[in-house]
Amino acid sequence: MHYEKFQDGTVKCIEDEIPFEIPEGWAWCHYSDVIELYSGQDLTPDRYNDTGEGIPYITGASNLEHGKIIINRWTITPTTHATIGDLLLTVKGSGVGKMAFCDIIDVHIARQIMALRCTSVITPQYLYIAISAILSNITAQANGIIPGIRREIVLGAYLPLPPRSEQEKICKIADNTLHIIDDIDTNKGDLKKIIQITKSKILDLAIRGKLVPQIPDDEPASVLLERIRAEKEELIKQGKIKRDKKESIIFKGEDNSAYFSLFLPSFVVTLLSPPSSTHRSDFLIFPVFPFLLQFS
Repeated sequence: MHYEKFQDGTVKCIEDEIPFEIPEGWAWCHYSDVIELYSGQDLTPDRYNDTGEGIPYITGASNLEHGKIIINRWTITPTTHATIGDLLLTVKGSGVGKMAFCDIIDVHIARQIMALRCTSVITPQYLYIAISAILSNITAQANGIIPGIRREIVLGAYLPLPPRSEQEKICKIADNTLHIIDDIDTNKGDLKKIIQITKSKILDLAIRGKLVPQIPDDEPASVLLERIRAEKEELIKQGKIKRDKKESIIFKGEDNSAYFSLFLPSFVVTLLSPPSSTHRSDFLIFPVFPFLLQFS
C-alpha cells in the first residue's frame, strides 16, 4: 500500500491514486519534489520591442515550434526569467501543452508559459518524457474561458522516479525508438493513429521502468529524494527559502506492518519499503511495426 504523510503528521492512503507499480529502486514522488517551477508574467507594450533590444521575450505557444524557440520580441525590463535547460510548457491559450527546451541563456517568459527547472535528482530529458507521458491528463484539466493549467496541477502530479543512471538509459532508448516512429510518421501518413498509440506505449513503458533492465546496484531514487530534501531543509534553516506548508512525503507500506518515520529537526525522513519483486520482459514486441526491441 502507498501512503502520503503531510507536514501536520496526518497520513493518507493513496493506493487508489497510484496508477501502476514501479520497479524496485524507483520511488513515487510529486513533481514539486524534483523541479522548480517558474510562472511567467506579461509585459505591457511599452516594455517590449521588435528591434532586438534586451533579452528575448517568449509570449506563448506561437514562440514554440517543433521543440524550438522562435524569437520575435525583446525586453530590457525582464522580471521572470528562464535559462538554458529549462523545459518551457505552454499553460494558457489554444496552444496549451506545447513544450520546448530553452536553449538561450536568459529569456523573459510571459503568463502563458511556465519554466520547469530540474534539480540534481532528475535529468531534463527524463522530465520531458515523464511530462509527455501524462500531458493529455494535464491539458484535460485546463479550465476557464481561456484554457489554463494551474501550477498546482503540475507540481502535484505523481512522478515515477528511477535512479539517475537509469534515467539516462531510458532516455537514450526512448529517443532512438521515438526517432524511428517519427521517421515512419513522416513517410506513412495513413499510419498516424497506430504511430501515436505506439509512441504513448513507449513513453508509458519508460515511466514504468520496463524500458531498460533494473540494476540492483544503482542508487535508489528514494536516496536521491532524501538528499534533495536534506538540501532543501538546509536552505530553509539558512532562511534562503520558505517551507511549503503543503509539503508531503510519499511512502509505501504493507498490510499489518508498522510504518516508521525518523524525525529530524524540522525535517522528516521516510523509510521506503521496496517492492517484493519485479518483473521485466527481455523483449518488447510491437506487432504493428516490423521491428523488435531487445535489451541486453
